[in-house]
Amino acid sequence: MRLFAAAEILDKPEWKRNPGWGLRWPWTYSCRVDVWVPLIEDGPRTTEIAPKKVIGRLQTGADFAKLTRQEYEALLA
Repeated sequence: MRLFAAAEILDKPEWKRNPGWGLRWPWTYSCRVDVWVPLIEDGPRTTEIAPKKVIGRLQTGADFAKLTRQEYEALLA
């Protein structure tokens, strides 16, 4: 898995019955995108830069993983 964008979630998730991408991901998050990589292949591997506590959380059905300000800024760098 590669990191292709970093965004700060600004509010609690909101359930959307019929979001544009179907029922696969019915929750939407209000967020601010701080950085993105135009080509996913150019992005760093998530396991190389993200804290170990966040790896695999969404794949296992967990909520989003909260990062400290310092962890988030390190990802942006």
